[in-house]
Amino acid sequence: YYAPLFQQSFQSSDSLYSLQEWQYIDNRVLLNSFLGKKENHTRFSVGAGLRYDKFSTSYITGSSKNEIVSNYVAGELKKEALQPGSWFYGGDGQFFLTGDAAGNFSLNAYLGKQIGARGTQLLTGFQQLLRDAPYSYSIYQNQYYSQINALKAENITRVYATIHSDRIHALAGIRNNLYSNYIYINEALHISQESRTFSILQLWAQKAFVLGIFVLDNEITYQQSTVDAPVHIPTLMGRHQLGIETYVFGRALKIATGIEVRYHTDYKADGYSPIFNRFYYQNSYTVSNAPEGSFFFNFKIKRFRAFFMVDQLNQLYGNNSIRAQGYAAPNTNIRFGFNWVMIN
Repeated sequence: YYAPLFQQSFQSSDSLYSLQEWQYIDNRVLLNSFLGKKENHTRFSVGAGLRYDKFSTSYITGSSKNEIVSNYVAGELKKEALQPGSWFYGGDGQFFLTGDAAGNFSLNAYLGKQIGARGTQLLTGFQQLLRDAPYSYSIYQNQYYSQINALKAENITRVYATIHSDRIHALAGIRNNLYSNYIYINEALHISQESRTFSILQLWAQKAFVLGIFVLDNEITYQQSTVDAPVHIPTLMGRHQLGIETYVFGRALKIATGIEVRYHTDYKADGYSPIFNRFYYQNSYTVSNAPEGSFFFNFKIKRFRAFFMVDQLNQLYGNNSIRAQGYAAPNTNIRFGFNWVMIN
């Protein structure tokens, strides 16, 4: 079973062992303060950090480790919309100056505004990440086989925008993800890196229709990736929930009960490797599932909340949904739980 993967012959009593561990200590010193007038101030924090990372691999006949000491600078900025119609914005960033991760950084920023008195909110944002390949992708070793991969830093860029209206119970957005030097596991279960830059576009919307005690909540997502990119995703996904939400027994008890249906279009879902406990890219097996259904019943009494759910109703009249080739979703099952906040 292991021979084709590790190019190694094995005796029937042989076994493979590889254990990787990550330990780290992260310390930072930050200055926190405010800018501007009290009624319209901006909160900020800025400082520096010292980080120690230790990566190790053990494989019965030996072990290896990699210790890294890094310095970085970090900051955060946040302004809330304290006045009607005013802008709110924020962001945070981290930049490594020394160590193996020198040059790596993460940057997040957003800007938004409340429009009108009916609760319509616009939000747009930007995220940028440059990071070295994970240790577990760069190094693998067991007592028979070792693999060291020289991988370039991954670069991920994301831009997004959303609009949210409380008045019409609607939410919609667009997101575009741009990947450079994308790292993944190929069909041969080997680490691979995509040299081309590709993108994934996502459009999504959510709308709830309320008629008395009846609520129809709908959510749908459209996705499209660059042609021949090493990523497979369903083009269309949806979630629809029809329920009843009301108070009973003189508003002493609030209940929400109904049916939820989820579905996605056919696509070549990632395969799963139990050897590495990871998913891998594959281009031969197509996942095609019937819509999945669930029944839910939730109730609330003051500070006591409880739920009861029956999942995978579709399995009662059809086959189990497939998550990856050879791996099916569970049978029909029941879940229940509660949350009780007690105040003295």
